[in-house]
Amino acid sequence: MNIRAKKPKKVKKAVLARWKKEHLHLYKAAQNPTPKHRLGANVTTFRLRKGMTQKALAAKAKVPHPVLKKIEEAHPRSNPTQSVIEKIALALHVDVIDLYRFMEQSESIIR
Repeated sequence: MNIRAKKPKKVKKAVLARWKKEHLHLYKAAQNPTPKHRLGANVTTFRLRKGMTQKALAAKAKVPHPVLKKIEEAHPRSNPTQSVIEKIALALHVDVIDLYRFMEQSESIIR
């Protein structure tokens, strides 16, 4: 029996251009992340490293799931209060400042 590994599909430039156009805010965030984007990316990263779902983290932090979802997406209308951010940090066992650092700085902080 001859089993071949499937070759990865090549993504066409047109598809990438369309994605960039549709998700321009994400593309810009990747180039120059704002504190809101760093917060969202770090919450997501810490959550995934702890093996938690959004709903599990929301329940543990006692924060509504839609609020957590908007924070992770860095939704333009998400303006979490300090107490919400503190609850999320406490649930993830990290300091609040770690949620705003560039991930390279946070690598050694993960407990």
